[in-house]
Amino acid sequence: MKLSELIHQNEIILLPKEIGDIEVNGVGADSRRIKPGELFFSLDGSIANMYDAVIKGASAVVTDTVTDGRFPVPTVITKDAREAFALACLRIYGDPQKKLRLCAVTGTNGKTTTANMLSAILYEGGYTSCVIGTEGADFGGETIKTGYTTPPPDVLAPLLKRAADENIDFVVMEASSHALDQKRLCGLDFEVGIFTNLSRDHLDYHKSTEAYSAAKAGLFRKCRHSVLNFDDPHAYEMAWAANDEIWYYSAKDFDVDFYADNIVHTEWGVQFDFCSVGAREHISSPLFGSYSVLDMLAAASAASVLGIKARLSARALERFHGAPGRMERIDTKTGFHVIIDFAHTPDAMKNVLSAARGFTPGRVITVFGCGGDRDCGKRAEMGKVACNLSDTVIITSDNPRSEEPNDIIDDIISQIKSRENYITEPDRGKAIELALSTAEKGDTVMLLGKGAESFIIVGEKKLPFSDKEQAENIILKKGL
Repeated sequence: MKLSELIHQNEIILLPKEIGDIEVNGVGADSRRIKPGELFFSLDGSIANMYDAVIKGASAVVTDTVTDGRFPVPTVITKDAREAFALACLRIYGDPQKKLRLCAVTGTNGKTTTANMLSAILYEGGYTSCVIGTEGADFGGETIKTGYTTPPPDVLAPLLKRAADENIDFVVMEASSHALDQKRLCGLDFEVGIFTNLSRDHLDYHKSTEAYSAAKAGLFRKCRHSVLNFDDPHAYEMAWAANDEIWYYSAKDFDVDFYADNIVHTEWGVQFDFCSVGAREHISSPLFGSYSVLDMLAAASAASVLGIKARLSARALERFHGAPGRMERIDTKTGFHVIIDFAHTPDAMKNVLSAARGFTPGRVITVFGCGGDRDCGKRAEMGKVACNLSDTVIITSDNPRSEEPNDIIDDIISQIKSRENYITEPDRGKAIELALSTAEKGDTVMLLGKGAESFIIVGEKKLPFSDKEQAENIILKKGL
């Protein structure tokens, strides 16, 4: 493919005369993996990485930083290297996004569940869809793990090409704040964008809630329809950024486009009426909690905007039992429940523990930790939430990375006033075994933070570990 086909003239600030229109074999942004003949995009302006790419055979270097580096290959100066890289990745795969209808979900919590709900509704409406998110890219029977909530452009573009080649109608994506800030979605236009909610998270990266919210709002500049949670105060920030039509949904206010009425929480799930102008459909869902109502509202509202009838949304949601690792239940012979959930923020923890309180006649026993090398400011807040809403809390490890697990635990317990209802056990496997061994009939054991993850990160090593497998093995071994 020619350079001029990958980077258009209006995206270039400086193009060396001697470059001509060179042939390019591929594109890359990781100098360690660049192959001969590929175009290297320097996303951070690192001279060392540029030299490394050139040594490995890069045909040219693309950067948005004017550099004194003298390379034996041409250097192209672009207006924005990240945007240029995202566009080049799409172009080299034939712009597959143009053959697809794209939807995206952003927010602190609920992205995975809402995306999967929307996919289920699309299927009920007669459409095929692919979900790309935290659990990978789901092509209906085959899941390709990417290691990202929103993959980088060189991973995302081939996934979109496969979806286009397989004539899939819709791609439903989770849009993370990191991806939006890093312009991974540049070149993509979304038919519908959904905002679920916004609470504290990723402040190690964004530094402030304002910057975090602004990153999320960037999605809606790319959307034809913006479907926003009216119950969240940050919805207005998303609306200000919206490029076209705005739709609101609410579980509290009836003066919006879509709302929930007659909400009833039971020990078997939640029931409510999904309402819009001229339509009312009853939904009886096996999911729990007020946050599940909002997730269903988000998905059903987006589907309505796409032209899918409310009765089809209701039918799909009544059969939807949750995304992997999201309020995923394991039953036991002893009569207590084990629930696995990805909740790793104070707000998400509050939501799932409040839901557990609603259907648990006995004790709520919570096992959780906080990730290392991530927003340490939320640790103490999560400790307080866990102790306030649980009868017993076992504080343990959760991807400690380069930090010492006990140091993270010290942060978590730093603002807990009473030691009466928590203990610490840095070994997550032992913590889960302790929780299950002490549970009795009527209790609920909440394993929080890792969801469907199949690993735990210690130092730079990703070691095999699954909360679900660990719990199932203990239940089997102990005959629980």
